[in-house]
Amino acid sequence: MSIKIRNINKSFGNLNILKDISLDINSGEIISIIGPSGSGKSTLLRCLIDLEEIDSGTLEVFGDPLVCNNRNPEKKERLEILKKMGMVFQSFNLFPHKTAIENVIEPLIVVDKIKKEVAIKRAMKLLTMVGLEDRINNYPSTLSGGQQQRVAIARVLARNPKILLFDEPTSALDPETVKEVLTVIKSLKNTGITMIIVSHEMQFVKQVSDRVVFMDCGTILSCDTPDKIFNSAKNERISKFLNNF
Repeated sequence: MSIKIRNINKSFGNLNILKDISLDINSGEIISIIGPSGSGKSTLLRCLIDLEEIDSGTLEVFGDPLVCNNRNPEKKERLEILKKMGMVFQSFNLFPHKTAIENVIEPLIVVDKIKKEVAIKRAMKLLTMVGLEDRINNYPSTLSGGQQQRVAIARVLARNPKILLFDEPTSALDPETVKEVLTVIKSLKNTGITMIIVSHEMQFVKQVSDRVVFMDCGTILSCDTPDKIFNSAKNERISKFLNNF
C-alpha cells in the first residue's frame, strides 16, 4: 500500500476543512479526487506531502508513519519519507531566471547532490519524454503555459518519486494546451507510479482513474470506480455536481 490515511482532520481557525478523512491508496493506483470548490481536495494533497500540518489522525507512506496523532517522526526520517513523493502544482513554480533544463537539474544537484553530467542526462531524457527536447534552453517566459507545466512535471519525475500528486495541473492553462499536459500524465499510467490527481477534467478522470474520490464539505462522500461514480444517479449530490460538466 502506498498511502494509508486514518481519521485526518484539518482546520484553519474555526473553519473545518478536512473532517475525519480515511482512505487507502494501493501501490501503482491512480486515484482522482473530484468535488466542488472548497471541499478540501487541495488541502488533502497538501497534508499528504507535509505542506500543511494535520491537526489529528494518522498518515503512513509505504508503511512508514509520516504523522501519527501528532507524534511525528524525526526531521531526517520525515525527509526520507517525503523523498518518495512529488507534487505538481496549479502554478508551475519554475525559476524564471533558469532555462527549462536548468529548472529540471537544479533540485537534483542542490538537494540530491547528483553530479551535474548525470543530472543533465536525466533531464534530457525526461524533457524529451514530455515533448520538449527542442525547448531545453528556453526560459519560462518564452514557453506556453502547457510547456511550462510539462517542464514542471519533468522536474518532479527527475527525482524518481514513487507517488505523484497533481493539484489541478491544468486549471491555469488555456483550452488548447490542456490536452498536451493531460497526454503526458496519461503516459505515466503504466509506470507503476502511484498518482493522486485533483482535477475538474471529467473526461480525463474517467479515462485515467482506477478509482474516483468525491469530496464535499471536507468529507469523502464516495470512493468507487469511475463507472460507478459517473453513473451515481442514486446519489443526488454527486449527480448535481456532474451535471455541471
